[in-house]
Amino acid sequence: MNLVLSYQAILRTAALGPAVDWLRRHFDLPLAEGDGTNWSRLGVPASGLGVLAAEHGGGGEGPVVELEVTHLKRALARALEGGAEELDSPLAPHGKRHAVLRIPGDVVLWLFEPVDEGAAVEVDERPLGEGPVGFTVGRRFGHDVATVFSALTEASALEQSYLHRASGDLRTGEVVEWWWNEKACSPQHVDELRRDERVDFTWTAHHCAYRTRVTFSFTPGDDGCRVGITESGWVDDGRGRNSAFAHAEAWTELLVHVDVCLRHDLRLAELAHR
Repeated sequence: MNLVLSYQAILRTAALGPAVDWLRRHFDLPLAEGDGTNWSRLGVPASGLGVLAAEHGGGGEGPVVELEVTHLKRALARALEGGAEELDSPLAPHGKRHAVLRIPGDVVLWLFEPVDEGAAVEVDERPLGEGPVGFTVGRRFGHDVATVFSALTEASALEQSYLHRASGDLRTGEVVEWWWNEKACSPQHVDELRRDERVDFTWTAHHCAYRTRVTFSFTPGDDGCRVGITESGWVDDGRGRNSAFAHAEAWTELLVHVDVCLRHDLRLAELAHR
């Protein structure tokens, strides 16, 4: 039985031949023909499947392949039997939604289980990152601080501007989960919310086995308000820097979407999900 629901498909055969062969052998992934540019595609000959990311990491880190599987424990056992090496914690502590391994070709393999959007949000007990890497992105909004604060903390507003779904509003002491393009992010642990001033929370960094700290700050002005998003805690290595860059891009995109929706009374998320 093929355990894989969806996966990414672009691997450089010259460098990653061992990884391609290993994935085909242990997860029954068919290999499509190359397109004449020395790239081959691992792909399912069927429509309607989602695509997950495969990327080449920097700073000495190898590429990453993500597979969405129907049964995580069975898929993990299959990988370990095939000689994969466990990295970090083999399973997320609550919900057991993913496993992290290294396979031949020095490739990192992430296994994910489909997320039940109706399930209760569970606490993420991974450690807080203490690394030196972080960033701040910001944007000035031409609306009063109360309006902008609501747009960035309330589930209904975020679902109109950017998110596929949010499990609830950001509130002090709450654990909230956001879905981006139908894929669940890690739970957000809201440490403190001060109305129209700031929000502090932690969540798991992309492709890292630790949480990072996030602060939304709101500064009112005569012509609207300014929002700053600061995130920190990444380890100063290739994976940490790549993860931080991805988060900075996502936060910047979120601020742009919210601003456009407020300026023009749009519901971009509805259009994107059609």
